[in-house]
Amino acid sequence: MGYAGWFGDKSIILQAKRNNGVHLPEHHLVNLIFPGITGILGLMVYAVSAQYPERYSWVAPLGGWTVYQFSFISTMIITTTFAAEAFPKAPGKFTPYTIF
Repeated sequence: MGYAGWFGDKSIILQAKRNNGVHLPEHHLVNLIFPGITGILGLMVYAVSAQYPERYSWVAPLGGWTVYQFSFISTMIITTTFAAEAFPKAPGKFTPYTIF
């Protein structure tokens, strides 16, 4: 996926340069802003077009759902990468008690 992959890497490199060359796992969280906004908008388009099918073509709910799925997949990729960098010893075995 282009946004979470290529663009996300370029964004993280830029943030690391601004932080004197130090990369922090929290730099991934900035990339969640755009998928968060598009997810809300996609669900709103889907909900309105599905509620009033006589006003909208079949393309509107499909487009809204597609935008929402873009948001969902991007969020999953970004948060998984964040978790793998934030907890390098056990990225797949996170529980709230592994920190302490």
